[in-house]
Amino acid sequence: MSGKIKVKFVNGQEDNFDFEPQGEPAMFAKQLRELLTSNALVLQLDGEIEIIPLSNIQSLTVIPAREKILETVALQGAITAKRSS
Repeated sequence: MSGKIKVKFVNGQEDNFDFEPQGEPAMFAKQLRELLTSNALVLQLDGEIEIIPLSNIQSLTVIPAREKILETVALQGAITAKRSS
């Protein structure tokens, strides 16, 4: 099963990156925890490395969400609600 990381930048731009699962869910969880304590998202793309400072990122969305991937998830099973203007 392939996954996707959606990066929303502070300037409003969005980038999507597709990836194939790499290792067990526990390894993926460890990599996410390390990302949260680092200062950059480092991606190996086709023949190049892209380094994105976390200060430039407004939000990250990782799809699919794996069960119990992070102990710090505060709310599970939430859905996106429409916001009123």
